[in-house]
Amino acid sequence: MVEFLIKLLLVARSKLKSRARLEAENIVLRQQVIVLSRKARSRVRLRNIDRLILVWMYRMFLCVANY
Repeated sequence: MVEFLIKLLLVARSKLKSRARLEAENIVLRQQVIVLSRKARSRVRLRNIDRLILVWMYRMFLCVANY
């Protein structure tokens, strides 16, 4: 019975982990859309705030991936 409960908890944890990864990926993709939606004739230039947000999201994604 204990083994069943442990396996059940592991399955529930893996489902939550996948959901968190999906949400982190969505946040990163939204930020990319915001950056690319700026009208620019040449190369898209990142602002300092864009770099800061991307670094923050990268670190959050690493925390979620290691969870």
